[in-house]
Amino acid sequence: RVHNALLAVRKICKRYEYKSREQRGPLNEIVVQSFPLLLPLAQRLSRPDQHSLEAALMLKQILKIFWSSTQFYLPGGTDGKDGEGNVSPALTNPIVLQPWFDVLTAVLAKPLPEADTGLEPRGQ
Repeated sequence: RVHNALLAVRKICKRYEYKSREQRGPLNEIVVQSFPLLLPLAQRLSRPDQHSLEAALMLKQILKIFWSSTQFYLPGGTDGKDGEGNVSPALTNPIVLQPWFDVLTAVLAKPLPEADTGLEPRGQ
């Protein structure tokens, strides 16, 4: 069910991927609502002990959502902290963006799921 939800979010993000900054309003709202949920999932799936193919497919979808949302513009919002001292969820805030780069670094260092099984990779 999680993978299907990720596919749905990916479809929505892809629809706004190439829109101008002014037309990306719904995408910005999706980022504000979904990225705080996607980041912990991506962090968990990018751990070295996660070797299943299902985990790799979900992580791939999360990274595709991240790519579609940030390819041309970083989703806006207010930078810094709000009036209550909470960090802004906008990706223009370096405090919020850094964990995503940590996930990308972990994914690049991670072996392919096929390498863990010892079998020939599919489709090659």
